[in-house]
Amino acid sequence: MFDKKTFLFGVVGHPISHSVSPALHNIGYKENNINARMFALDIPDIKIGMEIINRLYFKGIAVTIPHKKNIIPFLDKLDPSSGKTGAINTAIKKKDKWMGFNTDSEAAVLALSEIISLSNKRTAIIGAGGASRALCYGLKMHGGIIDVYNKTVKNAQKLVEEFRLNRAYDLKDLSGIGDYDIIINSTPLGMKGQHENETPLPKNLIKKSQIVFDIVYNPRETRFIKEAKEKGAITICGDKMILNNVLLQFELFTGQKLNKNNIKKELSKLI
Repeated sequence: MFDKKTFLFGVVGHPISHSVSPALHNIGYKENNINARMFALDIPDIKIGMEIINRLYFKGIAVTIPHKKNIIPFLDKLDPSSGKTGAINTAIKKKDKWMGFNTDSEAAVLALSEIISLSNKRTAIIGAGGASRALCYGLKMHGGIIDVYNKTVKNAQKLVEEFRLNRAYDLKDLSGIGDYDIIINSTPLGMKGQHENETPLPKNLIKKSQIVFDIVYNPRETRFIKEAKEKGAITICGDKMILNNVLLQFELFTGQKLNKNNIKKELSKLI
């Protein structure tokens, strides 16, 4: 039921049509008998978007590309992880104050840790945006040796210096990409829509001995994941990270836990 007592939540991004968060959260509200609804909010301008969100009394928002960093000036406080990463993916309003959180780090580490111990593993992270910051922070905290590849190498270098990582590389310099234990795509390449047929790496550079993780979850198997499978690499699809994020965000929003198996089944129907 949707009425005056319904708590409003949203997922904020641009574009946002690919997001499965509203469907999964709304299933969770129903299963847990919570009078709440989540809506997809396509917001090009975060300043205008936050004005609308505040006017409509939203209680919380999930935040995705391209607003993970530029939303921060509109928040009142950050949790320690968000403060370290300089990016958020979750915000909750309490007593007219917005608190920012970042569950991306934990969600990614949980997905990887099912397969491999991260300590002393060489990892190449492709991309230097908000999602990359969370990955750098999470993997560094778990003892990973991290290099960052980006089209604009100075942005990769900033991450290396800020998080005390190993090295920054121009994405054109892929000569050493075969030496890593783990390769992670943190860019939108492969995402449903205009980038769907793109991949961050040529197939011939992927090795059978590597773990390939794509944080893009829609489609479930991106071109990057498909080509890595064809090369015999171990692959982790982005649906594992989105599943972990939904579970973590739902608990932050409501104080209640979701049934992981139920949400996993529903997620498989959506992507």
